Amino acid sequence: MIRLASPLVLALLAPAAAVAHPLLVAGTVVPGVPTPETEIRSVLGFFDRARAQQDVGVLARITAEDFAAATADGVRLDRAALLAGAAPEAGARMIVRDDLAVKVSQDSASATARVTRIGTPRGPETSEVTRETVELRRSGDAWLIVGVRSDRD
Repeated sequence: MIRLASPLVLALLAPAAAVAHPLLVAGTVVPGVPTPETEIRSVLGFFDRARAQQDVGVLARITAEDFAAATADGVRLDRAALLAGAAPEAGARMIVRDDLAVKVSQDSASATARVTRIGTPRGPETSEVTRETVELRRSGDAWLIVGVRSDRD
């Protein structure tokens, strides 16, 4: 026999809004619902593919107007230079990002990773490994890349 006063029965009879689901706790990741970190990982994936393929359309959509970069060789690039294909990784066969750490603070984020660039449009096949920090800010519903700094690993 079930007692009407049991917690289970009361929870089943209570209005849905009044009962907090035990799995929906602050900080819990719900499958299928993007978190800022997963959104940033996705933007970085687009960024890496667009740089390698020199896809100006994608680069223009995911970089901020005030974008600035500093390469591991000390070369500074603005958004116009990036879109013109002046970045050293332009034309790389592949860009691989691993050991990624993402920190999010409201509408800004920083992502640091080891980046391996394989191939080059000029000369023999090469490989370069750097430590790259990407700064992002939220603009409406999207994350835009504001800056990139690369250092030798």
